[in-house]
Amino acid sequence: MSEILFHYYRVNPTTWFYLASLLSIAVFFKFNRVWSVRNFDLAGLILFAPGLLAVEYGGFKANLDAQQLGFVWLFAVTGLFTIRMLCDSLMVRRPLLEPNLSSGGLVFLGLSLLVFLLANVLTTRPERDDLAAATTAARLEEGDAEVDVDQLARLGPGYPLLFLLPHISTQRIFAGDTDAAPGRDAEPPARVVHETTARIMAIIAQLLIVGGMVMIGWRHFESTRLGIAAAVLYLLMPYTAIMTGRVDHALPGALIVWAIASYRRPFIAGGLIGLAIGTIYYPVFLLPLWCSFYWERGVRRFALGVSAALAALVVGLWFTS
Repeated sequence: MSEILFHYYRVNPTTWFYLASLLSIAVFFKFNRVWSVRNFDLAGLILFAPGLLAVEYGGFKANLDAQQLGFVWLFAVTGLFTIRMLCDSLMVRRPLLEPNLSSGGLVFLGLSLLVFLLANVLTTRPERDDLAAATTAARLEEGDAEVDVDQLARLGPGYPLLFLLPHISTQRIFAGDTDAAPGRDAEPPARVVHETTARIMAIIAQLLIVGGMVMIGWRHFESTRLGIAAAVLYLLMPYTAIMTGRVDHALPGALIVWAIASYRRPFIAGGLIGLAIGTIYYPVFLLPLWCSFYWERGVRRFALGVSAALAALVVGLWFTS
């Protein structure tokens, strides 16, 4: 009887792409202003999904052509968004376009999406490829600080301790039965600890991202509904469904969101950006933007916060290596 109501199957990423895209259009597309910039931005966000699916397919099937096509697609869509942001300062009129759903409906939809996404994190068992980076945890704990060259080439720059956590692949185009189920062979205690840590960090990071978006809407735009709408749109993105359990994606994202939420305090914002830079490399390219924002006032406190966060990460790495 329990299998009828409580047997949960994850949605295939391609199927979720169509469902989430249609739902995003229904909630956020302005049908009475088809040529608005809002609709252009929404279409651009949806266009990221085919590239992500191509990268996922190419990585699983070892199809370099499909994977390269996916990266080219993502690069092209990102280029369009870059042009869009550069032209943003030229806009004169910025009308407030409300979502097509009430605040109560947005809250219900957001909570439902959050529950399903976090359920994927809790019920997914990491596969062999997901555990590749975590296999070095025992050597690090035993004091063996040898560098895995292949791992560095695969993962790129970043905080080594973060790479020790397994990747919780919440959605796969091709996957077997990877749900957590009783009766399976017992795993080594160290691996169980790393898996549990990855799940907890991924869940906390996703909650922080959603909470940070709501906070930004409430504090800085004086519209809680706007913050809830942004959080719902984030939860609807196919990228979020695919990368829900990836701590190396969710944690820097949460730090950046809360840095924006605390922009009125340069030292705190700098510390959060510094932590994001220390965990994964790409937030370093945001430094020129933040420095130009604080240039007239607060740039020194911001730089001090970044430096303090990076120093704390270096000290932590020194004690664990």
